[in-house]
Amino acid sequence: MRMASTYLKGLSAVLFCLLAVPMPAAQSFSVDTSTIDSFVTDRMESSGVPGVSLVIVDDGGISYQKGYGHAGGGQGALDSRVPMCIGSLTKSFTALAVMQLIDHEKIRLHEPVGRYVSSFQSSSGTSEPITVFHLLTHTSGFSTLQGNQVIQTSRLDLAKPESLEALVEEIARMEPVRQAGGVADYSNANYLVLAQLVQQVSGMSYARYFRENIFGPLGMNRSFVRGEGGDHPDPAASFRFWFGYPVEYDAQVDEGPVGPTGIYSTAGDMGRYLLAMMNRDSRLLSAETFELLFSTVREHRSGPGEMGWRYSEPNGNAAFWHSGECPGATNVMAIFPEERTALAVMANARSGGFHFSRVGALTQGPLQMIVGSEPAKDGPGPKDWAALLFLVILIGALAVWAIRLVRSYATGSLSALKYPFDVRELLWRVGVPIGLLLAICYGLLVVLPNFNDTTLWGVFLFAPDLAWLLTIGGGLAAGVAILRAVLLARFTLSVNKGA
Repeated sequence: MRMASTYLKGLSAVLFCLLAVPMPAAQSFSVDTSTIDSFVTDRMESSGVPGVSLVIVDDGGISYQKGYGHAGGGQGALDSRVPMCIGSLTKSFTALAVMQLIDHEKIRLHEPVGRYVSSFQSSSGTSEPITVFHLLTHTSGFSTLQGNQVIQTSRLDLAKPESLEALVEEIARMEPVRQAGGVADYSNANYLVLAQLVQQVSGMSYARYFRENIFGPLGMNRSFVRGEGGDHPDPAASFRFWFGYPVEYDAQVDEGPVGPTGIYSTAGDMGRYLLAMMNRDSRLLSAETFELLFSTVREHRSGPGEMGWRYSEPNGNAAFWHSGECPGATNVMAIFPEERTALAVMANARSGGFHFSRVGALTQGPLQMIVGSEPAKDGPGPKDWAALLFLVILIGALAVWAIRLVRSYATGSLSALKYPFDVRELLWRVGVPIGLLLAICYGLLVVLPNFNDTTLWGVFLFAPDLAWLLTIGGGLAAGVAILRAVLLARFTLSVNKGA
């Protein structure tokens, strides 16, 4: 399921900028594990990231895997066998499951999704043209905000498998913001519907399907789906940064449903998965369907993540990649098909709203080093400092305003409204300031999160430090508006009674 300026899409946007610019010819490609090891160790120490796990594979299999730091939750050291939430990396697994159903001729890529998902069979005409292909390529017409809202505003227990059907029913009732088949817009709604498609067509639960058709055949024995019953390894604890300090958090309480997210995996298991995808393992798909999958990703390289992957050419090196975040986890994976190399980097932490610790810069660093690029720097940038300064000044100004109002009322220096009331005075002294304050409240609590394709609750999940400042600022603005109206009314009544 993707904070000061970009919230859920921040990691993908930064990574795209760093990896997407094609060069005339491939430059040096080097996998120096000692350099990568030093980078991860040094960056963890400087940023405070609790734990990192990474894996590198080549034609011969897993060539390097290592864990750094600790898993949290009293589990001790983090190694490549400890599962972590992989966030939106799950989308590539969901897309793979759908392509398997196509491979087995159980569904067709360009058929309307209503033929396979019962919720869409009775949906409105605007939903009928949405095909399986549209969902896989984020061209269904559903927006990023719609996909996040349907999850973040749900009162369902998203850990329960039965919640998926209810969410998909809600999506089927939504009006897409644009025509299907048009502009791509990364939306979790698409992969929620695809997860339900996998369940209905296969006759299995999402968890069972993956256990039998992907995890089992590849030997991913320590990977599992959230909410799945039975025994599975304890995952690493999750950490969210509050103004640069990692705070442990029970992320499993608030993670989204299966489809766009929901899988837990280890660095070792991700290595097995990447090796199978890189080698186009026939246990997963036929050669023709593999080609269809990857060629679709290449053809839509400017899109937001078709088939659960993105394509770019960092320093001229072809790369299929994707990033994934959970509340308290940051991940990235990449396949370099021409160099026969793939890797995944996983961290059990998520940057705060102002990026005092850039977890994404740490996880992206090994990818950038391999293709000869300089790793991104740690710490907040100018926009982060500007956002923090703006919110602190705004909160301070609102607090001073409230104190001055109370003091003016207590000392009797508050100027009463003239009676009989004058419309212009009411507008200037009541309407304008209260309207401004309520606009500030609405802007902080609704407009800013929505502008970044999320809700206030989504900000709380991924960047609680920023969310609390937004909430304090919005609450203060509403409070000062009410305080001004009440004190002005009471003072005016007392003056007029005395007269």
